Amino acid sequence: MATTTTIDISSIEPIGHREGARLAEEEYRRFTALIGRLEPEAWDRQTDCTGWTARDMADHVVGAMRSAASFRETLRQQREYSGGPRPTAGAKSTT
Repeated sequence: MATTTTIDISSIEPIGHREGARLAEEEYRRFTALIGRLEPEAWDRQTDCTGWTARDMADHVVGAMRSAASFRETLRQQREYSGGPRPTAGAKSTT
């Protein structure tokens, strides 16, 4: 049986950008090591998330990593997701 611990988030001290980047880098390293150990047949197995395979989950996490690493990538993903207009080379913003 799983146990749950509740923590009041207002009691957690904020961290700075450098600390956040260091923590993210370590977690990305751990994630990469984890998926690197998957057997080929494991990639198409269902996860606890209905409709998501291990491949889907890995793609999602890698997309989030790319977005976190680049503001340009964040914008590209948002436009793709929303079906919004794609910028063209040399185009100026109308806003």
